[in-house]
Amino acid sequence: MGLATDANSSRHNKSTAWNTSIHSPKTIVIKVQVPLSPVSPGMLVYTKKRDFVCNIRQQDNREGYDRLVDVVRMKGVGGLKAYFVADLKSKDELVVKISDVLAEQPF
Repeated sequence: MGLATDANSSRHNKSTAWNTSIHSPKTIVIKVQVPLSPVSPGMLVYTKKRDFVCNIRQQDNREGYDRLVDVVRMKGVGGLKAYFVADLKSKDELVVKISDVLAEQPF
C-alpha cells in the first residue's frame, strides 16, 4: 500500500524464522496483492496464518513480476489480489504457480 512496515515487528520475525528452517520445497497457498501505489516495495505475498510474508519486487525478476501482475489483474479478485499455490524452495526462492489461480480464500 506504499506504507513503511516495521522490520522488527513480531510478524516479520516469525516469518524469517519460518523461512530459514526450510530444507526441502514446501507447498503453500498464498495471497498476492498488487500494489496500489507506484512507490510500494512490490507485491505483498502471505499465507493465511501469516507465517510467511514477503514482497515480490519488480527489479528482482522483471519478466516474472510483470506476468504475475497480468494474471492477478485478469483473473484475480477485483484485479487487485489473487490466490495461488506456490513452492517455497528456500528462504530466497518462491515459485508461484500462476497457471492455476485459486478461488477466493477466507484470508
